[in-house]
Amino acid sequence: MPKTDLKPPLILLAEDNQANIDTMSDYLESQGYHLILANNGQQAIDLVRDQRPDLIVMDIQMPGMDGLEAMRRIRDDRQFMHIPMIALTALAMPSDRQAF
Repeated sequence: MPKTDLKPPLILLAEDNQANIDTMSDYLESQGYHLILANNGQQAIDLVRDQRPDLIVMDIQMPGMDGLEAMRRIRDDRQFMHIPMIALTALAMPSDRQAF
């Protein structure tokens, strides 16, 4: 097999619950992904600007700036519009989903 210089995708995990961080990071790292972690929306925005991840996994309910606001601000910057984002939430009511 020829050697490639492809680096594993970088995933930003924005999550404030340690159990969720442990579960998701253990799985994603076992699959060969590199992770960076943010505990709130502002940290997520800062890491997007500094690290330019390939994918963002964003918890919606975090202290300080929530995930929805962080996602809006990231999308407002044209240079980051191409980064896929996955929103995570424990909200299960149909009325909660309208916010997305």
